[in-house]
Amino acid sequence: MIKIVINQNVSDAELAEILKIDITQVVALMSGKLSEFSAPELFQFLNALDQDVKIVVGPKSQPQARTCVIASS
Repeated sequence: MIKIVINQNVSDAELAEILKIDITQVVALMSGKLSEFSAPELFQFLNALDQDVKIVVGPKSQPQARTCVIASS
């Protein structure tokens, strides 16, 4: 998400307005403290930054099932 924000070229104050959060939450987000946010909140942030969020569920491809995030360019 940090890369997406950097590409937006906005200040922390502008980002807070876009994401509808306060500046302390922007600092936490940009510091990678994602555990402070729920998955739906993170999805909403991505949508606010003009990003689609797609969740694909399928049979496991490894000996153990896993979860991964893939960002397209």
